[in-house]
Amino acid sequence: MPQAWPHGWQPIENPDHRRAFREELEAEVGAGHLLKGLALDAVARRDGSDDYLFAAEDGRVAEVHLTFANRPERPPWPKAVMFESLDAWRRSRREEG
Repeated sequence: MPQAWPHGWQPIENPDHRRAFREELEAEVGAGHLLKGLALDAVARRDGSDDYLFAAEDGRVAEVHLTFANRPERPPWPKAVMFESLDAWRRSRREEG
């Protein structure tokens, strides 16, 4: 993953933290959720919130608001938006900015 992140976002470099956030996502994603069954890796987090960026093997990324319930949630929780690529996600961040 590239080094430059949008304002307020930082990479998750610690492998234990990456694993913990991935496991939390897996625990929260219930039947019918758009992320169900996808192999995702936590790559970045937003400062001061529970928003995380997860990368899929096919190049897509998902911005997810984790609830930290540590159990399956009802869709649309955890709230998630899928982007076709990291670049598409970055463009969405610039448009919000």
